[in-house]
Amino acid sequence: MNRSKVNVAVSWFLIIATIVFIQITIYRKSVDGSSMDSAMNMQMQISGKYFVGIKQVAGQSPLFTNRLTQLEKAFKKIQGRNRYLSNIPILAEISGREAAIQELKHMAYDPAGVIDGKNLPLFYTLYSEGSASLDSNQLLVIKGYGWVGRLALSQDKPDSDPERQAVLKSAFRMVMLLGLLSMMVTAVLICGVILFIIAIIYGVKGKIKSHLMMPESTLSVLIETFAIYLVLSTVLPLLVLKFIPGFNGGVLASIFAGLLPILWPWIRGMEWKAYREAIGWNRGKGIFREVGAGIAGFITGLPLLIIALIVVMILIKITGKTPTHPAVLNLSHSPLFLFLLACIYAPFVEETLFRGALYGYLRSSFPWLVSAIISSLIFAILHPQGWVAIPAIGVIGFNLSTIREWRGSAIASMTAHALNNGSAIMILIISVA
Repeated sequence: MNRSKVNVAVSWFLIIATIVFIQITIYRKSVDGSSMDSAMNMQMQISGKYFVGIKQVAGQSPLFTNRLTQLEKAFKKIQGRNRYLSNIPILAEISGREAAIQELKHMAYDPAGVIDGKNLPLFYTLYSEGSASLDSNQLLVIKGYGWVGRLALSQDKPDSDPERQAVLKSAFRMVMLLGLLSMMVTAVLICGVILFIIAIIYGVKGKIKSHLMMPESTLSVLIETFAIYLVLSTVLPLLVLKFIPGFNGGVLASIFAGLLPILWPWIRGMEWKAYREAIGWNRGKGIFREVGAGIAGFITGLPLLIIALIVVMILIKITGKTPTHPAVLNLSHSPLFLFLLACIYAPFVEETLFRGALYGYLRSSFPWLVSAIISSLIFAILHPQGWVAIPAIGVIGFNLSTIREWRGSAIASMTAHALNNGSAIMILIISVA
């Protein structure tokens, strides 16, 4: 067996071992639950803010009354399953102050089973005696809950009070912006259906050609590069967090873990031109044309993504598990940082390594469909949302692989990746603003 085959075998062993390790880690976190409590808590607070906003809209339009009733039932069901103390202010707004007090009494029977249950007495005092009963330190604790905390402190004030008006207007503004965004998404989705049908017709007629170019001499180095990326992105952050605890150390380690493997082909002595061609670092038919192709490719893939999201919602209903990405916590550190991480860093690194190195290697042995499915499945499994989200993330990866095959240049798939992440980040920022 020559050196190239040995390197490929070792690389695949490392890839599979890393995937198994990551899945075990995700499973343990899902069983323990504590590591994802903060992310899930923020996600539920965003949902609660939406509910309160809908109530504001319903107060101005009877058309929303039925919707509000449905949301109230859904929220009570969620609260009954997760028992987050931060949901009490939402419950008070939707169902009334007495309902919140009764829920707090119910929680008091098992405070250990309540997320952040140590503040149960504080919330009970607030809702039973009013905000004037709290001292300055207690007020700071409540304010630490962000928008939900401000909502709680305003619960005993009239709607004409400036502080309460500001809190309620924030929820109202969120609903209106999301409504406007949903109309835009609907329009784009209609375009996506049209483009998807056109793509199918052109594909059947053989009018869509592949522009992927893979120098055969680079293949083993590509899978080596991807294996190194997986190992580093898994091990390096763990080591840094062990010796340098804190948010910044872990994030910086993850960033370097994504960038360092890109140097591996250069260390292995690969010719620069062959390397760039292999991972898609080329101008294609021009930067602006490739960016436009990426936008068109992203829109074309939306119908499949909607179908995948429907599957995910069905799985959520069956399993009771809600996919949550820890990245939502980064909003509390810096929305700008999260935007840069998700819309610039992630598209560059992941398209270089997943659709460049991994997909390129697979493409040397399999047709594009098989290569796209395998690379997309690995892409989805490695994300921390859990197996419930695999259909949606897998479809995103499949669409990005198809764009890479179509254009050859990674510029198009990077653009589509940035649009996908940017859309999600925009919704998050609107939700917490």
